[in-house]
Amino acid sequence: MERKNSNKPVQRVVRTGKPVKKRRKKPLTKGQRVAKTIFATIGKVLLTSFLVMVITGCIVGTALTIYVLQYVDSEPVIQLSEVEMSNSGTIFAINAQGDYEVVQQISRGAKREWVSLSQIPQDLQDAFVYFEDERFYSHEGVDFKRTFGAVLNEILNLFHIGSGGDRFGGSTITQQLVKNINGDIYNRTVEVKIKEIMQAMNLERNYSKDQILEAYLNIAGLHFNTIGVQAGANLYFGKDVSELTLAECASLAVITKSPKNYNPISNPEANKTRRDNCLKKMLEFDRITQEEYEEAINTPVVTVDQSKAESEEKQETTTNKQSWFVDAVIEDVIDDLVEQYDYTEEY
Repeated sequence: MERKNSNKPVQRVVRTGKPVKKRRKKPLTKGQRVAKTIFATIGKVLLTSFLVMVITGCIVGTALTIYVLQYVDSEPVIQLSEVEMSNSGTIFAINAQGDYEVVQQISRGAKREWVSLSQIPQDLQDAFVYFEDERFYSHEGVDFKRTFGAVLNEILNLFHIGSGGDRFGGSTITQQLVKNINGDIYNRTVEVKIKEIMQAMNLERNYSKDQILEAYLNIAGLHFNTIGVQAGANLYFGKDVSELTLAECASLAVITKSPKNYNPISNPEANKTRRDNCLKKMLEFDRITQEEYEEAINTPVVTVDQSKAESEEKQETTTNKQSWFVDAVIEDVIDDLVEQYDYTEEY
């Protein structure tokens, strides 16, 4: 029989016969042994503390999640249609030609006029969304990533760690809408915030993003006793909201965080800084082109005279004198509602 692989070279392992010497570890000194023990103990304590915090965080997070999920359905749903009706109204009359004519705009002591989302420029919608709540179209009412970031930021500020005072909010547009409707702008207790989270999640389950955005844009406070983007466009730029330029859209969108400090009439420089940041965000998310961005940041925003805005604010906050016709219409509507729906006159 032929030997298989007879031509394959044989590999030989050559041994020198010299044993490999292992280096002996030098014995630790007493000080080194003490240090090693101390560091080992510290390490165990830190690891144990870390595990305790992780477990505690998981328990608290789970309990909070169960609490929210358990009670979110029990929280009454905010009716956006009622919000729209409660904001403003218009009194019409039939003129000599038989056409309807606006007699008076009525509201709760502020300049406001509800407009549909289709009347609001896409640039203005994008300016609000991507400057205030960039994950608006993906979250379900609460941006937990931003919320946890805001909490961590507050903790770091509490211990004077990091930037030394920079703060940002964790509220989404949906939460801000809930806050504006409930009137809890200044009441920011833990109980109020939890209720706000539940209502925001509930709102998202019952309304579309467009309905929520439309409501928010129509009840956002814009200073000088002005509510909503339509009234804001008229006040600051003397035009209908549908006619706003890209620069004006960004200028209007950045007011809401602090209307007194960031409006383009009282503080044009602060408004310009935030407006440019807003436009940068819109560029980052491909809502505008590079050319549109550069043109907008270099376009001066022309506003109405400040004295005019202040006089209008003063006029709106004083007692609103109504004609006999408007008074009669309001009384007739009240009587009809009392009769048809069994409402009380006070209600």
